[in-house]
Amino acid sequence: MEAVLLADVPGGDVFTAGSSAVAADQLTARGASVTSFDVNAIDLALCIGCFDCWGKTPGRCRFRDDGDDVARAIVNADVVVLVGPVLFGGYSAGLKRVMDRMLPTLMPMLARQDGEVYRLARYRRPAALVAIGTLPEPDVANERTFRGMVERNALHLHAPAFGVAVLEGSMPTTEVRLAVQGAFAAVDHAAATPRALQPRNTRHLTVRP
Repeated sequence: MEAVLLADVPGGDVFTAGSSAVAADQLTARGASVTSFDVNAIDLALCIGCFDCWGKTPGRCRFRDDGDDVARAIVNADVVVLVGPVLFGGYSAGLKRVMDRMLPTLMPMLARQDGEVYRLARYRRPAALVAIGTLPEPDVANERTFRGMVERNALHLHAPAFGVAVLEGSMPTTEVRLAVQGAFAAVDHAAATPRALQPRNTRHLTVRP
């Protein structure tokens, strides 16, 4: 299993750093080959919405930076794991920058599925998605918003499965591990499916003219 771990750990945030380590341990326990990125240590330009990745250079961002390495790893991954603080119910700034730069993995064409409209997936086997968010203290509204956002991201990225864990700073280590295990359990089957056997995730879509 190929895995990508993208972590945004603010300076001095011991809890998020520990949560990232727990996620890495879970991947190792599953025998995954892990490619890790510290989003604060890579050169990754902001998406400017130019859509060159759809027109001028299909599947590739106009910016020549570490985003090429991140995109290549994601395209070849069975599971992508995001770890970082939950801010206003969303990703941290670093993880949001990464998610924006995933636009080249989609096609510009629109399709309809179950009454909703999505972009078609560019690649045959999109990765499963695991998102692990951290909060300094319990916050029901932020957690609910974060879980809903990850679910929508998974749908739009055509992830075959997704898992979410929201961790609170007061959680004991045992509880943190159980929560992270639960997020990974939600994607274990999809991530273990051989890539060549996974059907394209657009078979029930009707492409709009």
